[in-house]
Amino acid sequence: MIRLTRWAAALLLALAATGAAAAARLEVSPAEVLEGEPVSIRIIGAAPGSQVTLHAQSTLRAASGTAIPFHGYATYRVGANGIVDLATAAPIAGTYEGADLRGLFWSQQRVVPEVAPLPPVLAEAPAPAPDQVLLTLQVQNRAEDRAALRFLASDVPVRREEVRAPGLIGAFYTAPGARARPVVVILHGSEGGFDYADWLGPMLVARGYSVFGLVYYAPHVRPVAGAPEALNGIPVESLERARTWLATRPEADVERFGLVGASKGGEFAMLLASTYAWIDAVAAFTPSAWVSQGFSYGSGEAGMGSSWSRGGRGLPFVPETGLAREVHNFTIPGGEVRMANVHLANLASAAHACGGRDPGRAQPCRRPARRRRRRPDRRLGPQRGGGRRAPAQGALSQAGRGSHLSQCRPPDRGHRLAPDDDPQCGALAGWRHSRGRRPRPGGFMGPADRLSGPRAPARRPRSHPGKGALSPSHKGAVRSDGLPLNGQGNEAHLRSLRPE
Repeated sequence: MIRLTRWAAALLLALAATGAAAAARLEVSPAEVLEGEPVSIRIIGAAPGSQVTLHAQSTLRAASGTAIPFHGYATYRVGANGIVDLATAAPIAGTYEGADLRGLFWSQQRVVPEVAPLPPVLAEAPAPAPDQVLLTLQVQNRAEDRAALRFLASDVPVRREEVRAPGLIGAFYTAPGARARPVVVILHGSEGGFDYADWLGPMLVARGYSVFGLVYYAPHVRPVAGAPEALNGIPVESLERARTWLATRPEADVERFGLVGASKGGEFAMLLASTYAWIDAVAAFTPSAWVSQGFSYGSGEAGMGSSWSRGGRGLPFVPETGLAREVHNFTIPGGEVRMANVHLANLASAAHACGGRDPGRAQPCRRPARRRRRRPDRRLGPQRGGGRRAPAQGALSQAGRGSHLSQCRPPDRGHRLAPDDDPQCGALAGWRHSRGRRPRPGGFMGPADRLSGPRAPARRPRSHPGKGALSPSHKGAVRSDGLPLNGQGNEAHLRSLRPE
């Protein structure tokens, strides 16, 4: 009788545990959230002491239109209360370690069916939309519950206006009824065109900015009527024209003026920051530390001068000899593109031409540079073969604008560093697609009334930003990944561009 009672008690406990596990479910609040803002993710009703696994799936849309799948997971041991709160629970296995609400987002990896296919429990999971993360709760070997979390690029209406004026092509993004908001100008990379601004502009509008996407070039493979097809001799004055146009708009306050640029646009942003004193803040993602040679799709660097010009004259630059040959490796299956090797080789050649000195610090090798006081753009390095170093700390310090320079160097990120998705340096808090690198607290490009430094949290902007991040009296921020583009993802923050 005693033996039967013990057996029955064990059976009851097992049935109770099974029932508790079966009742486990996901609790996600809110189901739609402005990207970068807080969200609560919990597993409730799970059996205490049991193990549960939470899977995250999302997709990125490639330029070809193909959806690229990503996946991350974490296995947790359920506490005595039957609840797993992702903000406080550390997984015992998975794609990230330590308690981290964002872990399932930034640790997702690309799904390669031949190498790392999705687990069988996700076989019937629907494909998430590009703005969603699909969460699947696994208990034992079954999918117990699913929930979709939708990330909004903007939670306010965004008005887009294409702009065409003499020497100016772009798009203006703002919220209806906005008045005198701080301005951010977006500078695309070597892909050219409107896509980068169309993606990032609404995010910044939702955070209290008026935004202008400057189209300074568009390659022939993605043409924009009227835009140069070669990235060669692009005038820095194009930003002056954009600012003049913005000054006529009641939605924009050009006395609070910032830039965001990525890749080639990051190089351009840092050059502009060392040229114009009215730029208050810059976020430059993976730029070069040097003004480099121009190029054209299909013909590479052949016959190209400087990427940038002023007053109709090309600025001194570092050559990019061998760039087209290196980029050709993109067409070879399994080929690797090491643009840093091209850059370093050309820097070495430039240094040799300058007698072995660092071309970023050397005097001109061939002829003296004309130096003009209070003209920071004339004080940035050697002529001809030496090149011109735009975002170096010394150059910005000479311009009276180099205070509070720091660096953000996420390892192994290469050139894949974007304003919204990098976990350590991303502008909008690194929620999604961060390729397995841990985020730091808060985002970088916070709302217009809160951009106070590289760790400013991303939160909903006030209705009236007022004098804030882009005020001349306020510390803004600058980012640059310095020299070279060598796979280290080095970034810098210049927290005060305008001397106080």
